[in-house]
Amino acid sequence: SAFQGLYATLGIGYFSMELKQDTIVESISPMALNALLQWRGRGTWSLGMDLGAGLGLQYVGTKTAVLSTSFQGVLPLFTLTLGTSF
Repeated sequence: SAFQGLYATLGIGYFSMELKQDTIVESISPMALNALLQWRGRGTWSLGMDLGAGLGLQYVGTKTAVLSTSFQGVLPLFTLTLGTSF
């Protein structure tokens, strides 16, 4: 597989969410950046699947206008990968 071993990834994206508390409703679409250090290796069973894990940080860059949420700023990021490559 071309993706075996240790590698780093950077990404950008956004979340789309609606927050509700009692009668207050707030919609937000915060931008997000992430940086991951990952390892991926070949599984040993007959299916030939790849296994991997990654640790990193994600920055969610918005604050809500009305409701208070902890889903903002620098947050931990952990990934597990199960896949195949050909």
